[in-house]
Amino acid sequence: HGFFTVKVDAGALLTDAVEAQRRIEHISADVITRLAGGSDVLIYSSDDDAHVAEVQQLGQSLGMSVQQVGLIINEALTSIAVAAVRTAHLQKLIVAGGETAGQICCGLSIEALEVGGRIDPGVPWCIAKGDTELAVVLKSGGFGSEDFFLKAAKQLNTLGGCQ
Repeated sequence: HGFFTVKVDAGALLTDAVEAQRRIEHISADVITRLAGGSDVLIYSSDDDAHVAEVQQLGQSLGMSVQQVGLIINEALTSIAVAAVRTAHLQKLIVAGGETAGQICCGLSIEALEVGGRIDPGVPWCIAKGDTELAVVLKSGGFGSEDFFLKAAKQLNTLGGCQ
């Protein structure tokens, strides 16, 4: 099972707010098109600790705290996720990163989670309740096996009616 991957350039989000918004809109449109074509899409902003440190250092050189850098990145990821759920009528979503998951849940006005079943120790799939009802997996940093995303996608794909 493969994912169409989209890397959000976290550094570019920090340097020019107008350009960052343009990039977010472009990525959102691309993601929505891929989803409409039946692809599973993986969106990420970093894939290693060195890159995270580099982006944080860039933010600090621009006068931002580490928390502000994280918030800017999480807001961008939230905008993309909300656009995908609302426009593509997405019915399943996997989110990694505790802060990112919290921000996306707020962006989607999720009020409650109904636990469905276990994917890995400490990581269940859930039905999110709120403005939109969808199947979600919210994974924080230290949880999940190496093949977690594949297992999570497979589990959500077995749920009836999910796209």
